[in-house]
Amino acid sequence: NLSPSIRAALDFVQNHYKESIGLSEAAGEAGLNPAYFSYLFKQELGTGFAAYLLNLRMECAKTLLKNCNDKIKEVASQSGFGDYHYFSKTFKKMTGLSPADYRKKYYIH
Repeated sequence: NLSPSIRAALDFVQNHYKESIGLSEAAGEAGLNPAYFSYLFKQELGTGFAAYLLNLRMECAKTLLKNCNDKIKEVASQSGFGDYHYFSKTFKKMTGLSPADYRKKYYIH
């Protein structure tokens, strides 16, 4: 049961998470100021906006690592990560594996 504002923001995020977007852009799509949007997002979804966006990007990266042979730097970029080192560090922290090890373990030939 999401409010129309949060639903609009989620649609926006689903369509643009591979780009350089953040809380301000999503709040703008929701028609709310960033502080109130952040509060409402957490209330309705049970997670913060940054964590939600990060998780969406990570799921995209995992799918790409499993299904394509693109360089890991390209996978990071295609998943919405502008900084390869941040991507690698965060990926390992969230999955327990480096992107290369994840691909070795789960790649679908």
